[in-house]
Amino acid sequence: MSLSIDLSDEEERRIAAVTARTGQPAAEFVHEAIVTHLDEADDTEWAENAARDWAASGSPSRPLSELRRELGL
Repeated sequence: MSLSIDLSDEEERRIAAVTARTGQPAAEFVHEAIVTHLDEADDTEWAENAARDWAASGSPSRPLSELRRELGL
């Protein structure tokens, strides 16, 4: 997919500064930023679903100190 986005002058300046320092092409830098953001969004959704499922299960929570002791940490 090809994508066109409008950037502010400041956003363009920041991207240009990073790519000048790293030597990475701007398109590659922006692509990696998008992939990273998508991965973080997936992780957040997974964590929110897990927390909601746990809350709905009625399972009691346990103190971290108890879990560490049980795992020998």
